[in-house]
Amino acid sequence: MTGALKVYARANQGAVIVPFWESEVADNNSFEQWRDAGEKDALVRANARWKKLLAEYEAPPLDPAIDNELADFCARKKSAQSD
Repeated sequence: MTGALKVYARANQGAVIVPFWESEVADNNSFEQWRDAGEKDALVRANARWKKLLAEYEAPPLDPAIDNELADFCARKKSAQSD
């Protein structure tokens, strides 16, 4: 996710920090820029974003002992369930 604190200078008042959310799905370009870039709406951009995130995902490291305990736990729960 991206987000930013934008710093704006105001005349005779110094810098002002303004929280501003920079969405990775919204397009803040002009209509002409949006059109020239392929007319991708938010659904198309969101779809591309989740696919990119999924393709780049790396599972965090997991201690093998914890992994074995989780596998045993799942196996016990599955055997206790009736099909």
